[in-house]
Amino acid sequence: MRINYLSYGIINTGGFYHEKCLFDTLTSYYGNEAELKLIRKNKLYKHFFDYIKLLVFGFVNSNAKINLVVSRIAFSAILRNLFTQNEVWVVLHNFDNSDAKSKLMKIYYAFLFKILRRVKHNRFKIIVVADYWVTYFNKTLGLKNVHIFPNFLDLEKYSHYSKEPNSKKIHLGQFSTKNDKAIFELAEKLTKQNYDCFFTTLNKNEILKTTNYSILYFGAFEAYLQAIADCKCTLALTNINEGWNRVAHESILLKTPVIGYNKGGLGNLLTDSNSNIISSTDEVFKIIIDNNFSVIDSDFIEKYSTINAKKYLMEICKSL
Repeated sequence: MRINYLSYGIINTGGFYHEKCLFDTLTSYYGNEAELKLIRKNKLYKHFFDYIKLLVFGFVNSNAKINLVVSRIAFSAILRNLFTQNEVWVVLHNFDNSDAKSKLMKIYYAFLFKILRRVKHNRFKIIVVADYWVTYFNKTLGLKNVHIFPNFLDLEKYSHYSKEPNSKKIHLGQFSTKNDKAIFELAEKLTKQNYDCFFTTLNKNEILKTTNYSILYFGAFEAYLQAIADCKCTLALTNINEGWNRVAHESILLKTPVIGYNKGGLGNLLTDSNSNIISSTDEVFKIIIDNNFSVIDSDFIEKYSTINAKKYLMEICKSL
């Protein structure tokens, strides 16, 4: 059995690590029966002709028994396998119409969802990361064959760095245009209270230091973990419905409390971990000043350990 994982991009995002975990668990599950191939394009696709190349890339390379693909490659992979016996597993981390998508992308997703609604067999599967998205894709968009594979992390990688935070550092979360703009005013207020506020980034070109906050890039993963473990808390204040939030998940494993909005799968993460769910940055400020953080639920930590990944995968594979 051959298994292909088709991905793209130059940054190792939380989404990529989630997909890679699914791929690794899948190939481990089939063991010696599996011939595996990870095909990754080291380029971000932003222009029309580059996007056409990406579709061709998906069409040509989705020729395995199981094709694990990201959403932007999914349409061509599905077309490639309409009349084969191959499986196409589409990883859909989230879908939010307010996420400033281009007209081309909106048209693309409309066609993708249309074809997924019309197919009657279960060879084309949708893989999501949180319960919120099972309900959304199934009930709201009418898509079938929606399966959950959560974001699993290796607990041993984080346990060495975890500690009770006691500094006045505030991790504002990952720097992104998707963050609530009110976070900058919040950073100013916290700075006046002698807190050191910073974002983290995966792009070294975004490094910045201002009066009220910094944007930090950590080349070494260990340095990133040490910095987050030393924080009073991590903020997850996104304007869109998130698939999950790997940075928030990692913070919890490091015993750093998380404060965030109930947005998509992020809401599942915050609820499951007994983290602080808020609706405004004023609430964030009060929690921090009063040191009124919720106690992290230890069951959450164990639930999303990599040792549980196979159990979820077996549910997806039942229909193979």
